[in-house]
Amino acid sequence: MTDTNILRDQLLIISDAFPLLNLAQRIETVGLDIGGRVVFTTNFGIEHQAIADAIFTQELEIDAVTLETGQLFSETYELWAGTERRYGRRILALCPDYQHLTPLIARQGMNGFCTSVEARSSQE
Repeated sequence: MTDTNILRDQLLIISDAFPLLNLAQRIETVGLDIGGRVVFTTNFGIEHQAIADAIFTQELEIDAVTLETGQLFSETYELWAGTERRYGRRILALCPDYQHLTPLIARQGMNGFCTSVEARSSQE
């Protein structure tokens, strides 16, 4: 059986159980029943904080990561630090590759990616 088939079978089992589970139980099920590394991405919104709480209070082996653009609000950095202090867990930062980002900013400006879908997917 291939890894894809195993994952598909695991997802079918989990999806059948989900309607009967609360948030903490759902997160626990994903953390314990999915083989391999599980990564939770957060933007520190209220919904993501609830999921982070379920992961961290159950001490699940789920990594938490966020996109660090260098343009986050100061309140986001404060919440990020406070979340790490509260749970004693690190939330890893994924940073853009500035070698590729610098030419894009030079062409489009700092927020040029906001102007269109094409601007966000520019590979020039």
